[in-house]
Amino acid sequence: MSARALGLAMALLLAGCASKQVNWTVPTIGVNDGVVDFRGNIFPDSFDKLQAVVGAGPVRRLRIHSGGGDVIAATRIARWVHANRIDVEVVGPCFSSCANYIFPAGKEKYISGRGLVAWHGTAGHRLYLHQTGAKKMAPDELALFDKAAKAERDFFAETGINSFVSWFGKLAPYNAPKFYILSKEDMAWFGMTGLHVRDDYTTLGFGPLNDKNKNDFILVKVDRTVTDVAGPGREGAATGR
Repeated sequence: MSARALGLAMALLLAGCASKQVNWTVPTIGVNDGVVDFRGNIFPDSFDKLQAVVGAGPVRRLRIHSGGGDVIAATRIARWVHANRIDVEVVGPCFSSCANYIFPAGKEKYISGRGLVAWHGTAGHRLYLHQTGAKKMAPDELALFDKAAKAERDFFAETGINSFVSWFGKLAPYNAPKFYILSKEDMAWFGMTGLHVRDDYTTLGFGPLNDKNKNDFILVKVDRTVTDVAGPGREGAATGR
């Protein structure tokens, strides 16, 4: 792979990752009594490694702790979760590609313990920025994000989840500078069902994370009078739908 191509691949990988502060760790994957534990970042080969560990055995729950990662691999994991009606339990950070695809894919969706689901945009969001002129891309970079956005659209079409949940908080009037968190009610407003969120989820605070990452995480409360769940340009590829 050329240096230019490698740079673009890493740009897409980082677009699906939580932040530069996340330690890039190869995931550990284990399975016990139908429960898969996935801990670490999502790399291009993560779906294949997951399948190799799971084999032909039945899986009823995926427990995940991930800062995010490769968009296409994450959508492949998410589509497998959705197709097999697997529950997803977030037991730690679930950021970016984990939040965008894997968490919404669960039949039942749990945020337990110190679990935290946080969004900061999608490949479709990146295309929207390009098409509006806010952040233009070179042709080869644009082609890479087009491919990722196609994988996103396929996933959201299969699940019926509104993809705008993953990037509306980056737009006015919210303008989340980094990552945003949503209440159970606001997640449901975008089409998520089967939500099981601990009672103190939005009141517990994100102090330790923000102390480390300079206020990267904020709680966004949807103002239904100004935010349309359809998102801007509903029929366009830029929405990721």
